[in-house]
Amino acid sequence: MLLAMSLVMGFSEICGPFALGQINYPLQIGNLWQSWESPDSLSFIESRVTGDTSMPNGLTYRTIRTINYYGSRQPLWYFFYRDSGNTRIYKYNPYAQKDVLQFDYSKNVGDTVSVYYPTPTAFGPDTSIVTVLETGSRLFFGQIRKYMRFYEKTVHATLYWIYEITDSIGMSFYQFEPGIQYALVGAVIRGKEYGKLLNVGATDQLPHAFILYQNYPNPFNPKTTIRFEISTNGRVRLTIWDVLGRLSKALLDKSLSAGTYSMEWDGRDDNGTELPSGAYFCRLQREHSSAVTKLLLIR
Repeated sequence: MLLAMSLVMGFSEICGPFALGQINYPLQIGNLWQSWESPDSLSFIESRVTGDTSMPNGLTYRTIRTINYYGSRQPLWYFFYRDSGNTRIYKYNPYAQKDVLQFDYSKNVGDTVSVYYPTPTAFGPDTSIVTVLETGSRLFFGQIRKYMRFYEKTVHATLYWIYEITDSIGMSFYQFEPGIQYALVGAVIRGKEYGKLLNVGATDQLPHAFILYQNYPNPFNPKTTIRFEISTNGRVRLTIWDVLGRLSKALLDKSLSAGTYSMEWDGRDDNGTELPSGAYFCRLQREHSSAVTKLLLIR
């Protein structure tokens, strides 16, 4: 995916760490970002700053509406950020109804940005720790720009996210766990267009359907059904991975005709051994496309 991200955005590493505190996350109303999971994937995200929202803590945040155009489904989320200057971005945590420091550009690699509670997970409320993962400069949208990567990890559920912020552009890369990654391909910042923007209303620009539905039941014991959809013929691989990134079970690896399919998984590995309770990831792959869902096995 990182190779695909490089090809889409056409960047190359220019230099190492930079002077801190010099990144700007543009949050002007009307700014827009479009990101693909991969150049030929169906999963496509559009985020737009729509206005201001006053929260119960008495602070005002910029509202970012995010839509995931994923086949016939279009999940919608709202995020609330506020800029305290050119060095810090806070977000509103609706579960705790409080201000949380999300990005701090004055920090060094390895520094802790924030520790906050709660982060909702499938295992219950958890504590998140945000640290600085990487800093540097590179060619991005035709100009050398500074960037920082932040790493957020929960303490008990061992979930993680990676956020990349590029100066004067905003979020340019997002990753959740091993298999879900989105790279920025187009943006509108202060009325100026960058990269290649997709007219979301033009459905003929969307790639062929490639959908992995959430398994049912979930959580499950002892069996669960995994359903997926493809719109063209081709080879498909369906696998189960544990939270450490190890292959647990290969459910399918063969050529299929276009259509909707269902596979059953009994919570066992390739050797027929029952796997322990916990979180697993189901990955659907086809050529250069992939999709991931999270499964919870309870013994």
